[in-house]
Amino acid sequence: MQIKIMIACLLIAFASAGAAAQAADQSVSVKNPKAFAELLKELGYAPGDVKPVQGFPQLTVNIADQPSDITFGGCSLLEDCSYIVISSSFSDVKNPPPTWITKMNDSFDAIKVGLNDERHLYFSATHMIEGAPRSTLRQILETWGSNSSALAQEAVKAKLDKAE
Repeated sequence: MQIKIMIACLLIAFASAGAAAQAADQSVSVKNPKAFAELLKELGYAPGDVKPVQGFPQLTVNIADQPSDITFGGCSLLEDCSYIVISSSFSDVKNPPPTWITKMNDSFDAIKVGLNDERHLYFSATHMIEGAPRSTLRQILETWGSNSSALAQEAVKAKLDKAE
């Protein structure tokens, strides 16, 4: 009877090791930007090529119909990155009032709202997701999409959607 118990314990140990390995395969890594782009493809997105922009790896991808840049930070020689910054802007919203920007920052927890160099409405979010489950990445991307849509609706409601 002890042999049966030992075999059962071994089978459980092997099954646990297999489940742990499978779970590790399902985690997110931002260390290699090109591998991250492949992960986005697996999740149903169509990212552009990873290219260096101002010394940082970056790709462009539509998230909920919003063209967005994903920039990798904390990198060494364009790899071994430690976080991502998702960013986008609305070219038809130029010079929104500072009080409105402050109100939007108070309203949105997951994004930071401001102006880009062209003074268009800009928003971003930083995520340290190394090792997180893919479901967390999916939730981040879905939240990004809903927040960008809600921000656009707020700009329209405030009648700011006319480039100067």
